[in-house]
Amino acid sequence: MHILKFITFDFSRMPVGNRIFGVKIKIVLSVIFISFLEIGFLKVTWAKDFHWGIHARPWPQAESIFHTDPYWLGGDGASSIYLGDERILWLFGDTFIGTGPSRNRRNACIIRNSIGMQQGKNPTESDIAFAWEKSDEKPSAFFPGRENQWLWPGSGIRLYNTLFIFFMVIEKSPNALGFDVAGWKAAMVINPDKSPQDWHMQWLRNPDIHHRLIVGTGSVVSEGNYVYTCAVDSLTHRVYLLRWPSKSFLKGNLSNSQWWSKQEWIDYTATDPLPSFIFQTGAMEFSIHYNSSIRKYIQIESGPLDDPKLFFRTAPAITGAWSAGRPFFLPEESKDDTLLIYAGKAHPSLSGANPAISYVVNAKDFNRLLSDQDIYYPRMLKGSIEKIFLSSVPLQ
Repeated sequence: MHILKFITFDFSRMPVGNRIFGVKIKIVLSVIFISFLEIGFLKVTWAKDFHWGIHARPWPQAESIFHTDPYWLGGDGASSIYLGDERILWLFGDTFIGTGPSRNRRNACIIRNSIGMQQGKNPTESDIAFAWEKSDEKPSAFFPGRENQWLWPGSGIRLYNTLFIFFMVIEKSPNALGFDVAGWKAAMVINPDKSPQDWHMQWLRNPDIHHRLIVGTGSVVSEGNYVYTCAVDSLTHRVYLLRWPSKSFLKGNLSNSQWWSKQEWIDYTATDPLPSFIFQTGAMEFSIHYNSSIRKYIQIESGPLDDPKLFFRTAPAITGAWSAGRPFFLPEESKDDTLLIYAGKAHPSLSGANPAISYVVNAKDFNRLLSDQDIYYPRMLKGSIEKIFLSSVPLQ
């Protein structure tokens, strides 16, 4: 690396004529050196490796879109699916729907899920229309559940002319949270370009797998000839990877899933031992997406309720090997131990950030949830990908 020695040489003690000549040559060589670095002709070995990091900061301008409807008074979950033509579908869990324009949650109804249709990719420049159903002239869930059970939307994907959505099936429980995950469901919408009130939904048959494995709560990814998603063990929170052939998935056939286990794809049913997991522990809600700027997959999630940071992992392929989880953002609300922070995930279809990230703030005290209009709307972060060097001294 003799060029580096010349670029870094100190000409200040040389005669004036030589010094001017040397500085000019130094400038030219510096430009050539940087150009070679950028186009990859010249490789520099760094003293230590680097890793990719995420820098995130609050993005209140993006949050404003969720405050535009006087009747939609907040919801959690907040997953998004790109539908094409700059239309983005938002999926929410428990939602407050006002009975009048007062924006008072104490007079609102709580429904188990709702949706929003955003027109435009940049949330700071877009409009959104929220939707829910009515039952006996009262607001009700957009996706209806059964008696004593309800649906919380997880993730989904649009493939060609069909929209697929995965749901957690929730039921009441005497545990500390008051609910438990009872299973999962999936549905396909064959006319997603229509108004949501005119959607035609078909419920799909689940494959025969262990009842604790909840499929589709993370992202759904299409790559090559397959559709990928994750399953989370509702007891251990281990995360597993599965896929379907795209052709059968498009037909709504979920029976021929394959599972990633010990570096190969295997068939798996409920009578078989569990496959190997890709994450030792994970959240019930998270996102996975491919970031073309670093040519890696990125997984984003919230930590457990007692460690409310946002974490990320990276991998060269969706099968791994995945890095350890690294914290990248500590919400300001974490200073208040009466609040709950969860549902962290990325929204790669949104523009204006790389990536856009959301999380949810809830309250342990229900009275505060009713009165505090600053919480229970999606919190948005403006993310950027950064290369973090462990050492910036080049080896010569």
